[in-house]
Amino acid sequence: MNRVSAVVLATLLLASAVGLAEGQRSRTFVVSDVARDGNDVSVSLRNVASFARIHFASLTDDGVLVASEFSGEAWSQGHVTLPFRLFRDARVVTLTISFERGNGEERETFAIEIPRPPADAGLYKVIVEDATTDGERARVTLRNAGNRTVASVVLSLEDLAGIKIGTPYFRTIERLAPGDSAVAEFGLVKDAADVAVALEYDNRTTTTKVRLRETEGASGGAPGRLGLKTDFPIREQEPGRSADYSVKVENPGRERLVELATRGLPEGYVARFFVGNAPAPSVRLAAGGSRDVVVSLSLPAGATKDVGRTLAFELVATSEGVETVLPLQVTVLGAGRLELEGENWFANLAPGETREVNVTVRNSGTAALRDVVLGASKPTGWRTAFDPPRLAKLDPGERREVTMRVSAPEDVGTGKYVLDVGASAGDVNARTRTLSLDVAAPPSSDLGWIAAAAVAAVVAVFVIVKAKRR
Repeated sequence: MNRVSAVVLATLLLASAVGLAEGQRSRTFVVSDVARDGNDVSVSLRNVASFARIHFASLTDDGVLVASEFSGEAWSQGHVTLPFRLFRDARVVTLTISFERGNGEERETFAIEIPRPPADAGLYKVIVEDATTDGERARVTLRNAGNRTVASVVLSLEDLAGIKIGTPYFRTIERLAPGDSAVAEFGLVKDAADVAVALEYDNRTTTTKVRLRETEGASGGAPGRLGLKTDFPIREQEPGRSADYSVKVENPGRERLVELATRGLPEGYVARFFVGNAPAPSVRLAAGGSRDVVVSLSLPAGATKDVGRTLAFELVATSEGVETVLPLQVTVLGAGRLELEGENWFANLAPGETREVNVTVRNSGTAALRDVVLGASKPTGWRTAFDPPRLAKLDPGERREVTMRVSAPEDVGTGKYVLDVGASAGDVNARTRTLSLDVAAPPSSDLGWIAAAAVAAVVAVFVIVKAKRR
């Protein structure tokens, strides 16, 4: 028995011992078979108890996932097979399954051995063979070091912070046979010596750190070719605002005029170019010189359909009929906006009286607002109250009615007063609305006595006149 087989046997015996130590707890499933085809692994289970529904399963090596997780539904009354795709080679692993039986949730674990692939099967393996730069562009050479043809390899170039610095952001090599090599070329949006090459193939992702090897012409770039570089090619902004990109335009050749434009922007999006504060749809560059240009992208106020999307476009610098392209992106953010509405912003009341005014709060923006609070700026002695006092959440386009109670002081003088009503949600404020108040004096009690006296006088005269006639 070799060492590996001894380790495997010891592991399996240990797992069995643990099972015995737990009091011979009865299992619902037993592992009946483990098969492998390349990176595809299938685990067959046999149900030795009652009906159960498996909804999750994983393969781990010392707590680390080694394969894609099974997530779904596998109904089991006899045998069931769970599929996995390895993204890390492993021999003895832990199979964990979660399942429902009766009205309860249960979990079982198994120590299983994954078979070795046949000698002629191999594993998919793509490596970075070389990476070079001439100062403006990078060339990455990949080689298939495995024994199987890889149908598609997607690669990107990043700095060590994980920010993409190659243009375009992704290159695809459609087919790579065993032993074959292929080259992917990227423009560079920033200088970097140490980079990371990210690869996606066969449902796996790998990252290889490499140092770009300089080739002839790296110090000055390709003769006559412009350079476009930015540290921040991706911006975020709300509709109705501007996203700014700082771009360095480099001229390694003779003096020339460079025309600036954008390509691929959706309708309504407008880009303008500035050097300092001056508009600059074109710039003149001295031989070997450079200029810092700001690309200011205005997002239309009505771009609500784009909220949550990342839009890609290109900065195009043209000189002597040759284009240099820099990919840029903008992510459109949602923004909430508060508005106060109401049919009547006028109220009559007497001293000491309270009036109710209905105020409608509306979110006319594209993002939900939370903790909306109303308030009022009022004359001395006046009191206001709102029902409800706050709104926990106001979705885009939603309207909510709030009752505002306004109370005048007992000793307030007659005349006209104003009260400013506002609303806020964090740093979002509504435009203030003004409520006009007209305070009139109540009927005086003296006038009542005068009227009563007048009536009494008339009655008395009538009685006297009637008595004389008799």
